[in-house]
Amino acid sequence: METKSHAINRALELAGSQTALARMAGVSQPAVWHWIHSGWKPSLRAALNIEHATGGAVSHRELLADTCHGD
Repeated sequence: METKSHAINRALELAGSQTALARMAGVSQPAVWHWIHSGWKPSLRAALNIEHATGGAVSHRELLADTCHGD
């Protein structure tokens, strides 16, 4: 699924599912749904958790700053 954030896309691919990404981030699955569909950004804590869980493959800076513009 293509989201508004390239970093969220990568994190979702690495996690395998919204539920798994939610577990990695320490948030609920509906929160992840909002990141994907509404363009909401994760909290700093969630972004740091994702960075740690992905071994740095997706950095907290990317997650907090990266928003695609356009369709």
